[in-house]
Amino acid sequence: MEAKVTGLTAGEPDVRVYVTGGVLLSIEVKTPTGSRSKNQKDRHKKLTDLGFIVITAKAATPEELADEVERIVRSYL
Repeated sequence: MEAKVTGLTAGEPDVRVYVTGGVLLSIEVKTPTGSRSKNQKDRHKKLTDLGFIVITAKAATPEELADEVERIVRSYL
């Protein structure tokens, strides 16, 4: 429901990072036991089929998640 209110498509990844060179990283964040919903799986497949990068990052704490997202972004710099 929130995605529709903000104009996003259901299943859209949580974080978008625009990297130098025109690269868009889309990152879905989850807890270690979290899994993607059907909407997320469908949307992520559509995005990857179009050539976009979609990554699922898992971490137990917000701090670990921030570190993981930073690690992912740095790997594309």
